Amino acid sequence: MPLLLKSGAHLFITDSMSSSQIEAAAPSPRRNGLLLFEDNTVNIIGGYDGARVLPCTHAHSFNLTTQAWTITACTGAPAYLSGARACVDTKTPGAYFVFGGVDAARRYLTTLYRVQFVEGRIVWTVLFS
Repeated sequence: MPLLLKSGAHLFITDSMSSSQIEAAAPSPRRNGLLLFEDNTVNIIGGYDGARVLPCTHAHSFNLTTQAWTITACTGAPAYLSGARACVDTKTPGAYFVFGGVDAARRYLTTLYRVQFVEGRIVWTVLFS
């Protein structure tokens, strides 16, 4: 299934995310997005833009060294997510636990994920649902 990524004036259509990162403009304004910091990069995933819950198929990633935005692929993530909470998995480098939030239908979620940064991608694994 083709993946459509839109960021600012950039539009990307691809059958798969063969490259894990694509240059992009800054993300749209939002609240309740998930923020994960890894390898000198701030990753913004999902959130709410005042009209809708935003997708989690990708992250807007800001590299603090290069001062550049990219789109980073997410695999296994919920389709839409806002208001989830995260904490660092101190036993696994590059890993976080993410819980709860709401989906696009504004249903409260009780899913617990382990989110890991693997080879330039953000991989979500369900631990409890």
